[in-house]
Amino acid sequence: MSYLKSILIYHISSEAEVDKSMLEAHGITVHLMNANVSRAEFAAPFRIQLQVPDEQVAEAIAILRELSPQRFGSAAAVKEIEAGILRAFIRFGLVALACTAVLFFFFIHQESLGPRFVLSLINGVLIGGAISILYAVFRPKPKSG
Repeated sequence: MSYLKSILIYHISSEAEVDKSMLEAHGITVHLMNANVSRAEFAAPFRIQLQVPDEQVAEAIAILRELSPQRFGSAAAVKEIEAGILRAFIRFGLVALACTAVLFFFFIHQESLGPRFVLSLINGVLIGGAISILYAVFRPKPKSG
């Protein structure tokens, strides 16, 4: 028995129908999950998922990529996004670590090191997260051109 795998998600049912027709013309079995529900007036949160059997995934993606390459992105764009996520995670970790170290010395009124460390760590992570979010929102954007 073959399992279905979602390869694209649509917000507009007509786009899903066009791609389904294209794939079926190439002999690929296609199922549109939520296609009927998304046509209903109340179905705003539902998205249509184009699904194909596991053994036909590579062929279906190749056909759809040839039809519209921008939908799948490039390997370079994916690597750039992954690098950005890694940089943000490292930035958050460093800021949280610095905040934890500073706060550790402010919680001197705690007699034992356990609660002192836990309070410092929790507050350091919260402050580090807030600083990281503010940096992401207000950082200078690179000039294009």
